[in-house]
Amino acid sequence: MEQTKDKSQLAYLWLQSKWEQLIKPDEGDGPGMTSRERITIYFICYLFAVALWALVNLGREFELTLNVPVQITNIPDNLAQTDHFLESVEVSVNGEGWMLMNLYNAEPNIEIPLNSDDKKPRINVFEYTRRLVTSYPNVNLVKVEPSVVNLSLDENITKKVPVRSNIDLEFRAQHALLDESRMYPDSITIQGAQSILKDIRYVETESLSLIDVKQDVDVEINLKQPGEFITLKRNTVRFRAKIAEFTEGEVRVFVRTENIPKGVEVKYNPAVISIRYDVPIDEYAASQDVVPYAAFVAYKDLEKDSTGFVTPVIKNLAPNLHLRIRSYQPKRVSYYNVLKED
Repeated sequence: MEQTKDKSQLAYLWLQSKWEQLIKPDEGDGPGMTSRERITIYFICYLFAVALWALVNLGREFELTLNVPVQITNIPDNLAQTDHFLESVEVSVNGEGWMLMNLYNAEPNIEIPLNSDDKKPRINVFEYTRRLVTSYPNVNLVKVEPSVVNLSLDENITKKVPVRSNIDLEFRAQHALLDESRMYPDSITIQGAQSILKDIRYVETESLSLIDVKQDVDVEINLKQPGEFITLKRNTVRFRAKIAEFTEGEVRVFVRTENIPKGVEVKYNPAVISIRYDVPIDEYAASQDVVPYAAFVAYKDLEKDSTGFVTPVIKNLAPNLHLRIRSYQPKRVSYYNVLKED
């Protein structure tokens, strides 16, 4: 210790003498040093002093605390994580300054191989940290926090779940979906711990808003991660939707009685219902060549009724056309003259 003190004092005295020479005014008849020469000499002296300080002091013992990342490897294929494992541990070491500097600059990482089928393994982090530290001479392990941890694992399974669209379409006026939009594929396979996957019912797409839509949509869209420790077998799907421009059609139909017994006659007031519907422009002509809708009342509903009014059921008689009811009037009709003939 006394020898280290002497070296530090000598370095200080040497640096002091150089500084006094640097700031000493020029004497004599010759030209003095320029400012640039003075600054150069100053920095040389400064760097030399720092080197002497490092040489003397880094040979001493210090204590260093590091946050060292931890990584679990070799997890068996039949097991999967169910919870977070610690990302890093706090490691305290002591030793010579030079070796501690080497350890710090190496950015150490603790790898813990898991060669066991135990679903609740108890891991001695201190032991793996000790093996890491012993590769650096004159460095001693003081403390690891936490030193022992438990890892939570469960059976690794796969599961097929549907894809749910999270896409919002805002159509241009008079435009709408021709058929239901579809996902390709409409379901995907996910993988992870059984205890996690049992609560997963579907996977959503990322949010997407399309405005002023007037033509068919065919886009690839990313899937949302349904949760931690879950692997998606694919990360994207295709969203497809057929769009058409619609116009309005109208038809007037008589209200009929369905499953009426023989010899019974029922009359309605009003007897005719006006139905307004939307139809794709390309199918408008075809909708005019047929009676696309019919209005029916089930006879059993008449037998149950005590009010004298019933609500007709509108049936589509042209399923090959993409028709959509806009409205119909009246909503309810009265009935009378239910006669039974002998």
